Amino acid sequence: MKYILTNKDGGIIGLFSKVEKVDNGYMCNDNEMYPSVVTGEVVVSEVSDDYALPQPEPEVIVKTNKQKTIEDIQKQLDDLKGAA
Repeated sequence: MKYILTNKDGGIIGLFSKVEKVDNGYMCNDNEMYPSVVTGEVVVSEVSDDYALPQPEPEVIVKTNKQKTIEDIQKQLDDLKGAA
């Protein structure tokens, strides 16, 4: 089994093979300290060995080599109206 820490905002810290509650936070994997003053209150959850951390949605960036102005768009609309 593996463990994750989840804060009140739903943020996940993990994946750990061992989590131990200590005086000022959590000790994870024997050498990673997560103090409560940094993480805030967290919930420790047990997850399966094949658990995958959620990945953020990729950003879609569209690049063009021409910047369209309002005038360009208006001209396109006028051309379309004229063609109809």
